[in-house]
Amino acid sequence: MEAASDSILFGMPEDPEMFLAALATVQDYVAQLKKQVKDRRKHGEWFVAVHLVKEFEFFKCCFPEEIVFVDEWNPVRGEWDYVYKFDAEVAYDLSLPTQQHVTTCFGILVGADPAMVPDLSAVEHEFYTGKEPMLQLLSFEGRDELAEIIDNHHPELGEALCGTSVVVGMRSFETYVAAALGKTVLELYPNDKHVKWLEKPGNYQMIVGDHFPVEFVWRALEGLLDRFPIMESDNVR
Repeated sequence: MEAASDSILFGMPEDPEMFLAALATVQDYVAQLKKQVKDRRKHGEWFVAVHLVKEFEFFKCCFPEEIVFVDEWNPVRGEWDYVYKFDAEVAYDLSLPTQQHVTTCFGILVGADPAMVPDLSAVEHEFYTGKEPMLQLLSFEGRDELAEIIDNHHPELGEALCGTSVVVGMRSFETYVAAALGKTVLELYPNDKHVKWLEKPGNYQMIVGDHFPVEFVWRALEGLLDRFPIMESDNVR
């Protein structure tokens, strides 16, 4: 009996948050293929290719080493056994009845069981060099006022340049990256999507709404720091 050969092509999203969710899905998809071969539940060769836009070429090293990258998205009938271009709208519609996470829905669509965040260990030091303050405030309305409150109550969080441990900001690519790299994250989560769609694992709290009063963000941050105390030794990751 001749061994089967599978050729698979994935098109990655252009939206940064959705790209990270799709990356987690491809990582798990390849891991499962390898496990199936190892357990002799799958026979024959397989070939997985990915197309991504130039802005995300920085993340090529985070894909499994077996992945091949194609320069253009132009799948030709007959050249591939399976082609899937990640579609966030389809995935979100799928998520609504059961309030599932984006990676769960991408996994259902391609046949994988990915984690909520991708493995970004290959690029960790490109984001956090160890010379940042312990707390990083991203850009959001009221940021400067919050920074002043923090400076009055916890000045050590901004003065100790021993690596970021806590990130505060709007739901975004940046907070997704922070969660993937194991940071404590306080996320300001707009109510345009259900809360499970882009929930993060680990030391994480979201504030859901259409606006985020500074006093409320400060109280949430205090509670987060009480639950997950920051020690200087924790900042060397």
